[in-house]
Amino acid sequence: MTARLLLALLFLLTLPAISAAQSISASLDRTQVFLGDTVLLRIELQNPDGDQNPDYSALKADFDLLDNGSNARVEIVNGRRSVMIEHNVLLEPRRAGRFVIPPITVGQQSTQPLELTVSPRREGAGTDQDIFIEVEALPEDPYVHAQVRLTVRLYHAPPITEGSLTPDAWPDNAVVERLGDDVTYQTKVDRRRYRVIERRYALFPESSGALQIPEIRFRGRVADASTNLNSLFSRGRRVSIRSDAITLQVRPQPADFSGDIWLPANNLEVKEVWPNGDPQFVVGEPLTRNLVTSARGLLAAQLPQFELPVVEGIKSYPDQPTSRTNVDGSWALAQREEKFALVPTRAGEITLPEVRIPWWDTEQDVEKIVVIPQRTVTVAAAADGAASVTPEQVQAVADSLLPGPAAQDNVTAGLWKPLTFAFALLWLATLALWARARRPVAAEASSPPQKQVDETRRSLKKAVAAACQGNDAKAAADSLLRWASLERDAGVHSLAALARLLVSDSQAGAIAELDRSLYRGNPDEWDGAGLARAVKGGLEFRPPETEANNEAEALPPLYPS
Repeated sequence: MTARLLLALLFLLTLPAISAAQSISASLDRTQVFLGDTVLLRIELQNPDGDQNPDYSALKADFDLLDNGSNARVEIVNGRRSVMIEHNVLLEPRRAGRFVIPPITVGQQSTQPLELTVSPRREGAGTDQDIFIEVEALPEDPYVHAQVRLTVRLYHAPPITEGSLTPDAWPDNAVVERLGDDVTYQTKVDRRRYRVIERRYALFPESSGALQIPEIRFRGRVADASTNLNSLFSRGRRVSIRSDAITLQVRPQPADFSGDIWLPANNLEVKEVWPNGDPQFVVGEPLTRNLVTSARGLLAAQLPQFELPVVEGIKSYPDQPTSRTNVDGSWALAQREEKFALVPTRAGEITLPEVRIPWWDTEQDVEKIVVIPQRTVTVAAAADGAASVTPEQVQAVADSLLPGPAAQDNVTAGLWKPLTFAFALLWLATLALWARARRPVAAEASSPPQKQVDETRRSLKKAVAAACQGNDAKAAADSLLRWASLERDAGVHSLAALARLLVSDSQAGAIAELDRSLYRGNPDEWDGAGLARAVKGGLEFRPPETEANNEAEALPPLYPS
């Protein structure tokens, strides 16, 4: 543990607050890699007891430990202090196979074991290339509506200074969803070291037959031997590369599938939840029954809606379902929750029939059926001894639980007056704006006097000079941007944008150095003398047409951070 981290930890531990419970957890940034890839092992300690370093000795038999580090943070909520220490170590597997990351001991605690699969690397993919793209689609023969895990990897030996990674166009007969953020790591291909940017998608074919995934294109710049990465204008050489297109053979729904709704998934589960625990059925008293469907490899829109059979002795009223789709880096995770208000209408034994949902397991290529078994319940008489209720009484209970048409009509009736008033105000405001737009505008009255502009310019120049003299990076940046916005008669919101507007290399370089100092988090080490000399005579801007050309050539960053 570094001296700086140790001092920070000692400070955090001396804060006067009530500490929360201790815990430890471990995770990998990826669970499936190729031989030669690196994988990040992250260990999080909550409220550790003193200075504790992980024992990585158990990893050395199967992995090379390339780098490690630690950081700490603290939170105090309602007087309760929570300290979090994070340890990171970069691992490079020594061979292919399936590995179990053993428990890592930190003080008196140990992490849970983790599984990692290392596949053999295909040789010769990019031996003589500085930068290339690899696209992988699994499976290559998916079922219609089933998820395809599409992975795009950009390998680059020289550093990327800017660029964008995009497909030509996604196919019209497929739905494509991004799966989380980009993952970056290092790997070896034919003994050459590359950095990799990995981007993952979930692709869902909407029709059977041939489906072509188009070429993935990278356009940008990479550094070469002549590139000075510390200079704003040394942007590197241009590159433009494409991957190969991939054709998938999409299979139709199997003829022997027994379900009414086609559900191809990696996994599917249905749970029955009673919010109040074990339900007690009483005549005339409503109960809520939740049915929650969860699937891996489907979107929420693909999950079916339950249609419960009619049961004598119980009235069922469905509520509005809720659904959502999450991602875990490899899969789309869909969930749908449906609530039913059940109102028993008579005492005695009543059987709730089983719920069956056929689905297709794409991993094992076989139909499966998830079942909620039938339940026989005993309905007790009401508190007043009534053994049954009338349809009118049941409807009254249902109206109190779920808003019906009558309730919606009342809401609408109560809203029409304020809505009418609001629309009238908007109409009057529109007339006023129209009338104002027809009046001639006096430019002299709307613009500040030139004398006031000159005084503001002098004040901002003095503020920049004073900040440079005091080596105050933040104050220099704030005053400089305000000065530039005044000169350009438009907002200049970042130092990088300002540097691109300037024709003077010395000014642009000094501003870039200020920007790097603020970005790296070491503004106290910034020396303002260079910037003061560069801007002493005023800011030198490019002609407007040059600015437009530069903006047209600019590409969005591949990863802005």
